[in-house]
Amino acid sequence: MVTCLAKSYISPELPDKFLAKHQLMLYFNDLLVDLLVKADEKDLSSEKIDLKDNETIPEDISPIDWLIENGYKDVAFKSTKSHVFFSLLRDFMFYMHESFSCSERGKVTVAFANSRKPIKDNLFYMCWLLVDSKEFISKLLYDEPRSFEVSTIGPDFIIHILKESVKKVDFPLTGELLAEIIYDKKSPKSLAGIWDKSLHVVTNDKRYPTPVGTLNFIFADDEIWDEYWETYYNKISHIMNFAVKVSIALFEEIAKVDEDTKLLNKFIRNMKYDLTYSNKFESEFYKDIFKHLSFTCEECNGTFKLEEHVLHEFIYDYLFTCPYCEYVERVGQYYFGE
Repeated sequence: MVTCLAKSYISPELPDKFLAKHQLMLYFNDLLVDLLVKADEKDLSSEKIDLKDNETIPEDISPIDWLIENGYKDVAFKSTKSHVFFSLLRDFMFYMHESFSCSERGKVTVAFANSRKPIKDNLFYMCWLLVDSKEFISKLLYDEPRSFEVSTIGPDFIIHILKESVKKVDFPLTGELLAEIIYDKKSPKSLAGIWDKSLHVVTNDKRYPTPVGTLNFIFADDEIWDEYWETYYNKISHIMNFAVKVSIALFEEIAKVDEDTKLLNKFIRNMKYDLTYSNKFESEFYKDIFKHLSFTCEECNGTFKLEEHVLHEFIYDYLFTCPYCEYVERVGQYYFGE
């Protein structure tokens, strides 16, 4: 029997007290990467366009501009929305994957540095796409970039977008609190100071200046590292949960996912979150739901159900193994029925 599979794949540098949240983040990582895989498989970044009366798009004009100017605005915006979302998500995961990897190996400041851009920029634009894709796409296509740059659009608009996103995805934290954690340099709850210190050896900002006689993080001891490691898992894990909810909502809109499929995948995500954060995790509830699922191994083509140790891994790990050939598969996928 294969047990404790994930631990053998995680660096021994990571303290045990962070293991559960790190496994949750690895699950989130795999799930978002799988959205990109499914987008390629289902060709979700493009839109089929039936041009009327044998029309053709001239080579000397942007296809998007021509479509908008010639009565195909809806399809042009749908295609642009898909392309922009999956491109933003891909870039988001490039950085966050490295952030998780650095944190796992004890490189805490590098983990924070890699998380700054995707959380402050990419995630916000994905939220804007979710709340009002037409507004964001119009700005992207026709306005000066400064008009929609995160640092210039103002805190009120950022809070508005985050508040509306929270409503759409039913996230437990408020949009105001998310904005405070991600953007508010004046708040002690904010990640802004840690991000800036992780990127600069010396900071002059009066809210988090470099103390006299030292340099940012250069002479940090184990106690300081542990404090910031704790902050990483306490805050980045919740932000990643929000990023997953926003990404799933956009993916399901674009892919036109049916309600049963949405529900199944929501159960799996809730299970992983509840296992990490809830004191009342009810494994029997999930076992009853998942006992009807079956999988075909990519390696040996064997078909198996989620039962016994495979079910245990699926629930408690971020990896599970084929009972026939022990091929390792990731729990973090978006599951479509046959």
